[in-house]
Amino acid sequence: MEEFLINMKERIFTGWTWIRAAYFLIGSWVIVQSALEGEWIGIALGAWPAAMGLFGLACAGGNCATGTCEVDQEALNEKKIDSKHLNLDYRVKTDLDTNH
Repeated sequence: MEEFLINMKERIFTGWTWIRAAYFLIGSWVIVQSALEGEWIGIALGAWPAAMGLFGLACAGGNCATGTCEVDQEALNEKKIDSKHLNLDYRVKTDLDTNH
């Protein structure tokens, strides 16, 4: 449990970027405005980007910008997927394709 708290503290206080701060500030703003207006669903909708910014999750943590979401083309080429077993028939049928 102590290790979890140390990791969480490190995650919150380090690695801040302007996009992460923007997620946190916009999410917090939506939460406050929704609470003032009594729109409770808005609190839930604002909590998502605020949590992303606070804890550095998803794109707010820079995971998308660093290329960690990219597909490894070499590993994909090594698998040599047999296209006969995939449903890849995307041809457009026209009047010329049918026999009258």
